[in-house]
Amino acid sequence: MKVKFLLYLIIAFMLAVHATEITRQQAYNAATRTNGVSQHTSTVNDVTVTFQYITVASSNFNNPGTYTAYDQAYNSTQWSGVFGNYYTYQQTTMGWSDSSNGSYSSIEGYKLLPVAGKSMLSMSGFINTDFFNSRPLTETSTIDWKILYASTGSFSNAVILDSGSFQVKRFSDGQNKTEFISGDNTLNNLVVQDFTQGYIAFLVKNTYSNPSSNGGHVNIMDSFTYNFSAVPEIHSIMLLVVGIILIKWIR
Repeated sequence: MKVKFLLYLIIAFMLAVHATEITRQQAYNAATRTNGVSQHTSTVNDVTVTFQYITVASSNFNNPGTYTAYDQAYNSTQWSGVFGNYYTYQQTTMGWSDSSNGSYSSIEGYKLLPVAGKSMLSMSGFINTDFFNSRPLTETSTIDWKILYASTGSFSNAVILDSGSFQVKRFSDGQNKTEFISGDNTLNNLVVQDFTQGYIAFLVKNTYSNPSSNGGHVNIMDSFTYNFSAVPEIHSIMLLVVGIILIKWIR
């Protein structure tokens, strides 16, 4: 009887500390996307997660207080189905085209909302550049990126958790893919311990070296892993309880 009870207790503890791992691409593929709506909600593994897609206008990308966000609705008929439009778009990848068009936005990204019952979030990964690029060969793109935590639900009080910058260009004539030139495209391991309100935001800014060369597309993708788990306090309490029961059982 004691062994059976102890086994149940260990299983309960393992469930409490279990972390669920997802990617945005998994959530995107599992979601039912609705025309005119700027977000998708889906269940991946055992978490129900919501991503909201935005573009941002800003006079200073290093100062979240200058950000004005605009929702980017899903359009199933435009550019094979995207959040945004032909000139600034998001699906599993993110991309930009003609910067002279009025629909173009240099800054795009998404918001990740909290997951019920799993308020500890850790994230890591990199920005993948191995995607379609049909921009002019003589042009480079500088990609600046940021991970922010807006605990109040507003960029005006957001904290920058990590940031970086790198450069890419089209690989060669006849090969429409991206070549990574140099810079930082790696997200350091980040932990948010009380992610119960607000949102985590990932933003990327594209700057063409020759904006007058308005033709072609450049694409990148966030290859981030998000791990959701219960709060550390619950882990500690469960571990303490297991320890006490073990001591009493052994005695």
